Amino acid sequence: MEMNELLQKIQRVLDSGQMSSEEEQQIDRLLWRTPMTKQSLSALKDLEYALVRGELSFK
Repeated sequence: MEMNELLQKIQRVLDSGQMSSEEEQQIDRLLWRTPMTKQSLSALKDLEYALVRGELSFK
């Protein structure tokens, strides 16, 4: 299955370990446009866990 734009953006952030304010805004916009699937919800959960555990820094 091909990743949608939201999943790609979240994966790039998780892979880099950093999130810019621009990426944060892009993810926010994509959340409103992207139908939620199990894959999308799982990616959001991974992003939330990374934030809670302090694994992401803001650039």
